[in-house]
Amino acid sequence: MGAYGAYELAIAAPSRFASLLVVSGAGNPVEICRLRALPVWIVHGAKDDVIPTAWGAGMARRLERCPGNVRLSIDADAGHDAWTRVYDDPKTYEWMLAQRAAAP
Repeated sequence: MGAYGAYELAIAAPSRFASLLVVSGAGNPVEICRLRALPVWIVHGAKDDVIPTAWGAGMARRLERCPGNVRLSIDADAGHDAWTRVYDDPKTYEWMLAQRAAAP
């Protein structure tokens, strides 16, 4: 439950994180606005046969309406294992390291 767990943890304590990267999953759309101040990058494979791509895209749309700071990437060639490409890409780490947590 990687992405679901990541969403739940971030929703429970959004101020503890500088950003949220979720890959191939979804979460609780009812509580998503709790993440409106957190940069969120949602990545999903278009060929995902485990978690529908529309679920990840739906989370992005809901967060955009909060309004939130959200980035959505759909990998046209990836299935559920979209994380291999994400974690192999130096741009992932550049994005994560560019984020800063808000001062307490």
